[in-house]
Amino acid sequence: MTIKADGLWLKSVSIMAGERLLGATGEKLPDSAVGKEIAIPGAADLTARIVELDQHQLVNDAAMTAGSTRLTGTLVNPAKPAEAVGFRESHVGRRITVAGAGPGGTTLITDVTGFVNTTTITLGTAASVAVTGAVAHLNAPGRVGLSDYARHTRTGLTLNLGTRTVTDGVVTIGGRGLSSATAKFSHDDLNKTLTLTGAGLFRTVVTAVTLPGRDQLQLRDPAVRDVTDVQADVWGADSLPDLLAAIADDTEIVLGPGVYDFKRPPATNNIINLTNRRNVTIRGAGQGATVLRMMPGQDVSDRDTFLIGMTGATGLRFRDLSMHGAYLTQAAVNEQVHTINIGQGTRDVIISDVRFFQSAGDAVRLLGEAVRPVEQIVISHCHFVQNKRTGVGFQRGTRAIWVRDCHFDVSAPSTDAAIDLEPTSTGGPADIIIDSNVIVHRTGTISVALSGPSGPDPARRVTFSNNRIDGGTLFSTDVRELSILDNVFSGVLPERPVVHVQRGGDTVRIAGNTITGSTNYGILISQVNDRPVDRALITGNLCEVSAGGGIRVDTSEDVTVTDNLLIAAGPGATAAVELRADAGPSAGISVRGNTIGVRDTGRWKTGIEVGAANSFGPLSITANSIRGATTAIRFAGTHIITTPVCALNDGGPVTGFEFLPERSVISAGATSLGGGRALTGTVTPEGIVTGSAGDLYQRIGPGSEPRLFIKESDDKPQTGWSPK
Repeated sequence: MTIKADGLWLKSVSIMAGERLLGATGEKLPDSAVGKEIAIPGAADLTARIVELDQHQLVNDAAMTAGSTRLTGTLVNPAKPAEAVGFRESHVGRRITVAGAGPGGTTLITDVTGFVNTTTITLGTAASVAVTGAVAHLNAPGRVGLSDYARHTRTGLTLNLGTRTVTDGVVTIGGRGLSSATAKFSHDDLNKTLTLTGAGLFRTVVTAVTLPGRDQLQLRDPAVRDVTDVQADVWGADSLPDLLAAIADDTEIVLGPGVYDFKRPPATNNIINLTNRRNVTIRGAGQGATVLRMMPGQDVSDRDTFLIGMTGATGLRFRDLSMHGAYLTQAAVNEQVHTINIGQGTRDVIISDVRFFQSAGDAVRLLGEAVRPVEQIVISHCHFVQNKRTGVGFQRGTRAIWVRDCHFDVSAPSTDAAIDLEPTSTGGPADIIIDSNVIVHRTGTISVALSGPSGPDPARRVTFSNNRIDGGTLFSTDVRELSILDNVFSGVLPERPVVHVQRGGDTVRIAGNTITGSTNYGILISQVNDRPVDRALITGNLCEVSAGGGIRVDTSEDVTVTDNLLIAAGPGATAAVELRADAGPSAGISVRGNTIGVRDTGRWKTGIEVGAANSFGPLSITANSIRGATTAIRFAGTHIITTPVCALNDGGPVTGFEFLPERSVISAGATSLGGGRALTGTVTPEGIVTGSAGDLYQRIGPGSEPRLFIKESDDKPQTGWSPK
């Protein structure tokens, strides 16, 4: 059976407002384009409502006195109204509305100008009418969410908000966010309808192909706005009936060059349904030559929709073609509109040499269950381009997945990640290998998320290795046996930790990575919500920071930081290695053999810093080379519970002896009593420092007291120190 390719994908078109003649650079357009529909992003206006506030919070039981700018109340998040969160200094500058406190009992709309305490703030405008038990709404004033998404990036937009008009609106292609530095959006603006010039989708019909160049189309209707060098989709017949008729078990379907459009049937999620199929191959004539496209112009916002979907399938192969989600030319979508959805009980699937372009959700989503996992999936040599949510998304119940040798372009209209392990419910991913991929990340969000569900079934045996990430960061939670190895992170990085493991990690290896351009932390492991990261090895990494810290370990047990090269490349660098116990106790931390240096104008504030807000110890800091730090090693906090080992470090001064339990460190010999130790401190040891007969103590503090002591007696642990 012949399957007809009836669509066109035009990579670069231009048209002037009021004109019907569309230029298509580099195309040789067929006569078959006549009579078909065409969609051009940005050649029309976008009409949308304001439906969401940025950082929206509620103030319950708000009270104000007439003539006063002071407001009291209980601040909560709308999703958890029973949990008070309290005002903070950071709320100054937020926009606020207070029901009934304005002139004549109208809504008071103003700014937060001062923080008093967790239940009290001051506002920029006094109440005209006293209120008690009122509801107030707090939000960041510079951004709102829209009911529809922009099909073209536009700046300098005029926004008619009823009570005011501003001219600095900005929307980004593919996003629902609207920004303005002057609009001062508030709760009062919700549900207002805006017309955004040139941010919408223009749809019409092709009436002619011009000669002799065949690179222009005559359209039925004139364009509303100018656009230059944008893509356009042209579509006609639905290829789905013919393709479905050709699908059978143990078959190979070969599709020639062309664009094949597929329309969603009524009352189904899968457009191309491969549920329970066995040994089916769909291949084309190459990426860009054969295109399987979700037919443009559809409203698929009412339910989950998948261009290709399956459950219980085995032995499927997809190769040598492109798959387009037509995100910018759909009438309406939701975030659960994916290109390939691999569902429960599916195994042995290979996706190779496929280009995924502008899916409305994930290009590939893996969605199994604990009892019916998705397993034995290989995704290789694929190109993921501008997919709205994620290139490859892991939801739950996934086993033995290999993503390798792929390229990810995460730029607008993308808004999220390249690879996302963010499971819901139970059934954490296991035996995942992500290797030798190139990720170009331009959205400012986290590029790679390697996480499992919280609880007894986290992600397990996850390896992220040999990848090149330009402009992106990695975030991980709830994972066991995580390996982050030999990756390169570079480019203009967002102001967040580059490699961040938190909230439940165990048996973690972060080794051999190269990180340049960090402005926050190069590597951070930390406890959140009583879920620490324990038993971690951080070794052999090269981390260059222009601002912020190198490696930070916060509230962990049994962590080794060794043989890393940490370079400050700017004057804003803080600590090369930072050890903390901020959220709870830290124990069994070893920092050894690291090289800490600088280049150009770089300078470290501290080479190695220890902060003990909670119980900290034991701790060992040995054989580190520290250069370009104002303070080589600094101890702080009153909860260091054991005398730390601090020896053979090459660098500047060590400070903070006053925070150590015995005002000293173990600088040589054994670390346990009775083994023959050498200690260094700032005070005379008698009555303060615990030792065994034969231990040595060197005093380096000021004053005329003796400098060297030997413990001559074991009668009492802290006495018997004899000056020499």
